Amino acid sequence: MRYHFIATFSHYHVVSRRGYNQTQDAHENAWYPWKNRLSCTLDIMSNFPRGVFSQDELEVILWQLKQHGVHAVPSIHQIKSVGHAIDGLCGVKINCYVGCLGHTYYMILLQFIVKMAFANPLVRSVLEVYPEDSGPRLEEIRQARCWLEEHDARLLTPMYRVEGCITRDFYTDEPTLLKNGMLCMPFRFFKNNGQVWFRAWPLIPWHSPDVGLSWLIDQRDELSLPTDDLSMTFPELQYVPLGHGRPTLQSTFYFCDPTGYITPWAEPLTNPWRLKANGHRVVAYPVLLYCDDTSGNRSKKWNEHNTFLMNAAGLPREHMQREYNLSFICTSNIAPPLEMLEGIVEQIESCQETGIWAYDCRYHDIILVIISVLALLGDNPMQSEFACHGGLMSKFFCHCCWVKGKDVADMLEVGGVKRETVQGMVSRIKRFMKVGAARTTAETQSVSHRMLENASTLARQKENVDLRTSTGVKDTILRFFLDKLEKARKSLSGDAARQATREAYTRLPANTFSPVWRIRGLNPHSDTPIEILHVVLLGFLKYFWRDAVECLSAVQKATTEARLSSLDISGLGPDVAKPRGHTLVHYAGSLVGRDFRLISQVAVFVLYDMLETKILDAWAALCVLVPLLWMPKIENLDDYMAELNVAIKRFMDCTARWTPRWFNKPKFHLILHIVDHIRRFGPAITFATEVHESYNSIVRGWSINSNRMAPSRDIARRAAGLLRLQHLLSGGYFKVESDKSDGTTQTEWIQAGANPRTYGEQPSIITRFAKRAKMRPLIWNQTLSSTYCVSPGITDHTILTQCREVIVCNGDPVALDSFTVFHVRDHFLIGRVAEILTRGQDFEGKADWILLQCYNTGPLVQPYWMPSLSKTERYHLVTPEQIDCTVNVQHNCAANRCNLSSSRPVFLEREHQVEGTQAVRHNDDRTEDLILNMAKMRDAKFISKFREAAPPLDTDSLINIICESELAAGVH
Repeated sequence: MRYHFIATFSHYHVVSRRGYNQTQDAHENAWYPWKNRLSCTLDIMSNFPRGVFSQDELEVILWQLKQHGVHAVPSIHQIKSVGHAIDGLCGVKINCYVGCLGHTYYMILLQFIVKMAFANPLVRSVLEVYPEDSGPRLEEIRQARCWLEEHDARLLTPMYRVEGCITRDFYTDEPTLLKNGMLCMPFRFFKNNGQVWFRAWPLIPWHSPDVGLSWLIDQRDELSLPTDDLSMTFPELQYVPLGHGRPTLQSTFYFCDPTGYITPWAEPLTNPWRLKANGHRVVAYPVLLYCDDTSGNRSKKWNEHNTFLMNAAGLPREHMQREYNLSFICTSNIAPPLEMLEGIVEQIESCQETGIWAYDCRYHDIILVIISVLALLGDNPMQSEFACHGGLMSKFFCHCCWVKGKDVADMLEVGGVKRETVQGMVSRIKRFMKVGAARTTAETQSVSHRMLENASTLARQKENVDLRTSTGVKDTILRFFLDKLEKARKSLSGDAARQATREAYTRLPANTFSPVWRIRGLNPHSDTPIEILHVVLLGFLKYFWRDAVECLSAVQKATTEARLSSLDISGLGPDVAKPRGHTLVHYAGSLVGRDFRLISQVAVFVLYDMLETKILDAWAALCVLVPLLWMPKIENLDDYMAELNVAIKRFMDCTARWTPRWFNKPKFHLILHIVDHIRRFGPAITFATEVHESYNSIVRGWSINSNRMAPSRDIARRAAGLLRLQHLLSGGYFKVESDKSDGTTQTEWIQAGANPRTYGEQPSIITRFAKRAKMRPLIWNQTLSSTYCVSPGITDHTILTQCREVIVCNGDPVALDSFTVFHVRDHFLIGRVAEILTRGQDFEGKADWILLQCYNTGPLVQPYWMPSLSKTERYHLVTPEQIDCTVNVQHNCAANRCNLSSSRPVFLEREHQVEGTQAVRHNDDRTEDLILNMAKMRDAKFISKFREAAPPLDTDSLINIICESELAAGVH
């Protein structure tokens, strides 16, 4: 049904008729598809993502409009009717599903989310459909191993188009002729240095013992070539003689795998997507699926909703981590995640079978899209749910590998009590500190089938319990149906129990297992990457900080609060707020991720004399590890991996030396898998879920401001309204149809009117500006720079102005006396800003030169395990483009025994000053004995250039010593 609507102040209604020309209306109305400004702004207000209005609040707004003389203000019902009509106009559709467990939930159809992505200029302009071979550099998901090498090639972009007098489409899995006369079978297209390349297997004439002369697809010799080497497509080759000694393309094809084993080629020689596309482009759209539970109440404790979100893996990391590019799929407060995943998988299977027809605003043409799932994201319990795993409390607690935790069967009984031996503890910790054998889908599915077989053959329940305990496998969908079988034969025995079981078994659905196994190309054990938000910030840092605060006395807590509040955080980044010491200490058990981000960067500078050396060493090792994990761009993957492995090993060793009891917490093992996941999915920050977690507040707002009668449906409608709104305001294209005079239908893809699109325009980003100091104009000879540096090519009479701050290209504010990393040719240095100069007397918004005094890094300083900084008499006059980032520098308070003899003022309501609170007084010149803060998370790729590795620890001897000490102390 095509929706056409007429919206006026006096009459809001939706009509469906052929005589109404939407295309003409779109060109005539600058507010199209809204009738005017009022209908547009009211619809926008109704779909705010974070400023959610309830129906009562909208009624108040409408009442106010009437009081201000606005005539014929629409009703709530009319506003909703117009919104639903525009939803249909943009193609947003919601379906109702009944899951395998009997729960009802509503879902935005994936095909419409994909269509809107390709029709949105803001998204399509940065969306990539090919993986990329970037060499040693790794920055995006498309450059990592999973999409580039491992993902099912049949789900990737299967074609490359050569434009010219004749448009030719080269497809994978089709015989293709190269310019050198060789025949090959391309199987994967990818980008390399901006150009599309392909991987292929050569086609070799081969004498088959069965059919004689035939073709052999030789996988033992893989080719990697640019698409410039392509000559003729498969349809063209069918009409060209291949030459003497070559079989025809109608001959039998055989396939030779890397081991030399030869089998007949069973696939058709024409790629099925060529037939489905019928001359149109075919592109891939890999996605990341995310699921999390969130509260639907203000208390954040009750009315739990499970919510699925999705974003495109082809977007650059910077865009993936924007809330704008997160797409809501479904939510429910009754249906568990795997039940909703069933509906998502059904959609994906349907779309993979037929493809998704979409309008591509880059080419202004219709294309066919192949959707696939590259990875599943979530916190640790959700990852276990996806992987059909028992969770972190299982004996086999890791959803990625077969590492085993503490096992009562491995203990000895002493005095009637099971106790762990020294050798048993040593073995357990060594297992814990290594990656075990990888779990496979075949193993997990086999265990699940054995569980179903046990239940259907009247085996004891204990057999499935033992099987679940000994493998860590737990399929929540299967568990539901196993319980139904147990319930059917409850209180029965013998033939009656068997008959009841058989009858109950016949009533089970065809598929009683998790739908995750139906997702093509996905391994839920390896494709659920470790999430650094929950493992690191809400894991290690949360554990360490709570432990530290609990160990402090009341006096030490007060000292820690004062030190935190006195810290100099300049150089940590513009998004870092001044620490509130009382909050971070007093509410240590209620902190959130952003609090732990700050703590990770400053903790060692406030706890340096309050904890034991071995504890401070673990803190220092963690401060080295965190910036590496949050590094957004890896210049050389092998060098980075070597550095990351060293950092993880030292962190594990220092943690074990502190106490082996930390290794009862599975997150200390899970971090070991991050190394492989970075190789497969890119820098850890690309699959971090901070932005997904922030979406919880939007879902919560939609739930709170609804009537709670049908939460899944109402929230899905809200999300559809938001999806449609951002599409229209971003200039997204949508289809309109009108009847022509000859009885045919005219189709046109258009954008919203010019006026609504102005609401979605973003201001240009200012990459740099300067703030002038209140000083008189100078000439070169009057500046401080002239004392240390030669003139930068200006005359003695050129007017200069001193500035107090400049914003450099990465967004960092660089002020006088701040410390920076800058480069002179290929050398990276650390310098303190001595002067900022801009040419001319009139402020033009940018600085021209910055005078930097150089500082040298020295040996590592304990207990911080960070390098010292020493001042030199060398100066450099640089441009703002030569400054890479700011750095945070701290005073060596541990060596100088700085105390709290100073004070800082405290204001009430920002007006009345009361008695000051304690603050740190540095016992020597603040600029002399300095430490370079290597824990800064932002710009770690520059700061890491000054990192010096701490001495390694002997892991084996260390584990033996701590285990003997632990058991000798009576801890087990």
